[in-house]
Amino acid sequence: MILASSSDAFSITRSRPVSNTRLNSYDDEKGILLSTISSSSSDSENIKNLISKLVQTAEDSGNGQDRSEYITGDWSCIFNESDLTRSSPFFTAFRKCYADNEKIPNQIFSITDAIPETIKKIDFARMEITDFHLVSRVKVSTPVSSSIMTTRCNVIDLFKNQYNVMKLQVLTTKAEDNSLLAALPFGLGDQINEQNPSFPSGDVLEKIRQSSSEVDIKVLICDATIRVDEQENGDLFVYERQ
Repeated sequence: MILASSSDAFSITRSRPVSNTRLNSYDDEKGILLSTISSSSSDSENIKNLISKLVQTAEDSGNGQDRSEYITGDWSCIFNESDLTRSSPFFTAFRKCYADNEKIPNQIFSITDAIPETIKKIDFARMEITDFHLVSRVKVSTPVSSSIMTTRCNVIDLFKNQYNVMKLQVLTTKAEDNSLLAALPFGLGDQINEQNPSFPSGDVLEKIRQSSSEVDIKVLICDATIRVDEQENGDLFVYERQ
């Protein structure tokens, strides 16, 4: 994709001083992007064009390029053209697992994507990132229940081998805080939720296809307030710091 830049270009832009004009342009474009995402009338193509423009401005000016300084913390996913649930690294690994037969993940995703918002609501899609671990939590609600899909990952590499790549290894996936179970009396639901074991999704994926549990995420922009990621299939995600 044209959004990804080469390491040579990055080394050049880092040494270039950041002028006030460029800083203002970056901040202005970032503000336009965030306000457009929050608008109910915004469309995905317009947002993607704004992302592309912001990424280019960031690379030209050097803004949003100090990834190691800002990557850790709590983030909330606010945009993906398909579905915010895709922010979970599990789905990236799942697609990678069936790279030779994309019909399988595409069919599954098309079914879940077709569920109308009146039935399926995504309450939030959040990430907690440290130097060594990443935890993805996506809360999905239906008219009768809600639960949080939690995927835990190891951070294998944080911008060392490639200046803009965060390499993860998916470990486990678990449905937490099921509202139907929570409604059980005498605290039984909480006990079941806590004792329900995590699914070893990483190991299962590895048995199907070696190294499929490892995913690379390109971090195109990362600053004190915003992060823009590009997954292996080219999907773009915008996050706000919490």
